[in-house]
Amino acid sequence: MKKKYIIGLIVLSILGFSTFWCYRHFSGITTPDTALLMDTINLEVIPPPPPEKLYGIEKDSFIIENGVVRYAQNLATILSEHNVDYSVIHNLAQASKTVFDVRKMKAGNPYTIFFRRKRLSENTGMVCLRNRSH
Repeated sequence: MKKKYIIGLIVLSILGFSTFWCYRHFSGITTPDTALLMDTINLEVIPPPPPEKLYGIEKDSFIIENGVVRYAQNLATILSEHNVDYSVIHNLAQASKTVFDVRKMKAGNPYTIFFRRKRLSENTGMVCLRNRSH
């Protein structure tokens, strides 16, 4: 029975001492004024950087493959290597006649193919650059 009283007194003295210590230690702490805090916080919103573009096309929506036209290579051979149907290649050649005659593709000319990120097998566009000397 005496052990219970002694243990109880020890527990009460520890609680009393910790209460006294916490009161002395934290008595000088006050809650900061929120009006003063708002003046010191810089809430400037930084806009995201503009997307990178290549030939006027946003690069982040595509997987881009660069290449160089090899000897005896033409539009059909380049695009058929990427599983593009020949009817689509024919339609592309017809549609681009006013801009660039695909029969004039020369070995050494660089080209760029844009693939959609969702479907890698489906190419979306192709850019073929002419030699700078012509």
